[in-house]
Amino acid sequence: MAAQRPGQFEGDFWVEPSGYRVARKWVDKYPALYGPNAQDPDGGNGSEELDDAIAKILAKFTGYGGTFSTWTERHAFIIFAGIGYNDVTSSADVPPIPFWCLKEMAYCYTALSMGRGAKKVEEAAPSLKTYAAIFIGGGLAGNIPQILALIGIKV
Repeated sequence: MAAQRPGQFEGDFWVEPSGYRVARKWVDKYPALYGPNAQDPDGGNGSEELDDAIAKILAKFTGYGGTFSTWTERHAFIIFAGIGYNDVTSSADVPPIPFWCLKEMAYCYTALSMGRGAKKVEEAAPSLKTYAAIFIGGGLAGNIPQILALIGIKV
């Protein structure tokens, strides 16, 4: 079992020695993100630059050290896209930024918006996903040589 984060509940807020505070409703809803059981999914090493396939592909567009170049950026985006898709129906449902990704707020808010937007599209027109998949799939299939060349695979 992981060690608990330092801090304590003061009324309806979890307060840490650093001054970071979050309402109890978020601690109860997302205990892995907030409060005594919150954990950095990267163990404090998430800001190290990556050199994996994803980083190499995206570096062609944003340069090294750009978009999704660290695990903190990726985890912030993945977690908040899920929250946006599954849990947000109004501004009252938007949780604060977890302590471990405060420097990556843009990824959190962008993912939250994209997750919520995807859910709204699905709710409005379920068949739109099918048409989009066919359109994108057809476009990708017709451009496979260019896509492979873009990521450095010679055809």
